[in-house]
Amino acid sequence: MAVKRPPTFFLLCGPASTTKAVLVESVKEEFGVEVISVDGVNARRGYAIGDPRVDGVILDEAVEVILFEIITAGMSDQSIAIDVTSGDQSTIDRYIANAKSAGMKVEVLTS
Repeated sequence: MAVKRPPTFFLLCGPASTTKAVLVESVKEEFGVEVISVDGVNARRGYAIGDPRVDGVILDEAVEVILFEIITAGMSDQSIAIDVTSGDQSTIDRYIANAKSAGMKVEVLTS
């Protein structure tokens, strides 16, 4: 009988304007996972990058959506990747905690 592996949570960290985009594409191609970011969540909600309406409340709502998507992926045995530009360690810690509570293996990759 094959051993079932847990889904993987890839946390892709690095500052803006670095080689992180290459890392994101590499993980996306190699592991076939969906890559989620605050900008991507906000785009689905109708806010373009640089939209002046995006304030702290909108950003906090996007983080909550991502936290929910992490749990949903883990419960569905799907791996997922999160693209994190900010250095907000408390948000990163929350992402990791949600992934672990959903039974996911955590891989932190930095650029």
